[in-house]
Amino acid sequence: MRDRLGVTVVIITHEMSVVRQICDSVSLLQAGRVVESGPIETVVSDVDSRLSHELVPTPEIPDGALDGGNVVIDVALTAHPGQPAAAHVLALAAERGADVAGGLFETLGSAQVGRLALTIPADQAAGTLTALREAGVTAEVRA
Repeated sequence: MRDRLGVTVVIITHEMSVVRQICDSVSLLQAGRVVESGPIETVVSDVDSRLSHELVPTPEIPDGALDGGNVVIDVALTAHPGQPAAAHVLALAAERGADVAGGLFETLGSAQVGRLALTIPADQAAGTLTALREAGVTAEVRA
């Protein structure tokens, strides 16, 4: 409708499901001031962003996933059609002995946004982090 009529629609909501479904850009207000703003695809790519975590939360992991000295690596990725980012991340993680403990994918605008919680033996975490980051993936060991 916006493109057809040539108008901008401003929606004010706390419902992230509404934002995910209909918004092209997003702003976060705090105490009446804009503290984060941008195209939705850019905002969700910033894993340090509070708004990013609200739009696409970090997945929970099941009980027992950390048994045996495993640690969790949180992975955030954004891809566009034709870019097999998720398959590449999964292959990279599997090569190093990681397993997917939880995850979710959302389509926001024209981007596919994913959050994965990988479990991996603690002694393999540093090498896996390095490999993921060298592949352009945002990854951090969960505290």
